[in-house]
Amino acid sequence: MSARVEKITPLDGRRFRVTLDGRRQIEADGCIVTVAGASLGSMIGPLSDDLVDLLGKSVYATLVVAHLSVPRSAPLIPAAFGVLFPGGMPEDLLGVMFNSLIFPHVAPQGRHILTVMLGGAQAQGRVFDEAALRERIPELLQSLLGIADARWLSMTQWPTAIPQFVVGHHKMVSHLDECEHRFPGIVFAGVDRGGVGVSDRIRIAKDAVKRFRRLRVETVV
Repeated sequence: MSARVEKITPLDGRRFRVTLDGRRQIEADGCIVTVAGASLGSMIGPLSDDLVDLLGKSVYATLVVAHLSVPRSAPLIPAAFGVLFPGGMPEDLLGVMFNSLIFPHVAPQGRHILTVMLGGAQAQGRVFDEAALRERIPELLQSLLGIADARWLSMTQWPTAIPQFVVGHHKMVSHLDECEHRFPGIVFAGVDRGGVGVSDRIRIAKDAVKRFRRLRVETVV
């Protein structure tokens, strides 16, 4: 089932009512919530006003992800998954991942698949123009990495993708912890917990499942 979660409401301290798309409702023994920021705040209004207020003040940076294919003969860095760039690069370029060097099956025969990332805090909320990037990114791949004949595949832009852990962020984490203990069965595993890398997300997901099990056991006992 695919539906937008609009609100999570505690019932008797051990169950929750989840409102979907403003119409349907389901009841659950627990919820592991993976959204963050204002989106999370809009869901959990019945749980904690203070937490909702902090979530509404969260600061996020833009992230643009573009996918391109290049010839299999392109001079990619051997035995590397990609390259990161320092701040101040043209078009707020962050890095390029050589996906099919590690996972050859993701690319069509004779081509490599690259993922180009742009944005970050340096972009300062900039809205990226896809038509302009279609021309600019292949130019950058040629000038910076010597990669020619890059063919555009797709682009996705997330205005609020990368959390910025400003001074006082620990207060939000403390409120997330407090909310979990007040309402056993709800666990937060969004990027507000920290770490946006793949290894971070795996670790945080595993920790969330452990907390969920522990909190439910403590409630039953």
